[in-house]
Amino acid sequence: MNVPINDWIIVIAGALGWLVWGLQKIAPNLPSNVQKIIKKLSQQEIIEIIIWVNENCDTPEHRRETAVQLLQELAEKKLGFKLPTSIANLIVEWAVQQYKRLHG
Repeated sequence: MNVPINDWIIVIAGALGWLVWGLQKIAPNLPSNVQKIIKKLSQQEIIEIIIWVNENCDTPEHRRETAVQLLQELAEKKLGFKLPTSIANLIVEWAVQQYKRLHG
């Protein structure tokens, strides 16, 4: 069976594209220092903050503000320093996505 080289190139390019797509899906999207903070704080505790604010806050803005504040308090308690608001917002956004995946 003779398969033209162009067909092999297309198959290989498609396979590589699929592999890259798959790796992007499983690769962490957060910077490594933020991933370390999440591990130290506990993913479960962060997601529990998201669950609590979803149950107790009325508006999306209030939920985000409260989640950031609670996350900063948790970090100060567990890590000994207050997280910058920008990092807390990033972690809250990550936690919301995790919550949506779990409770879609």
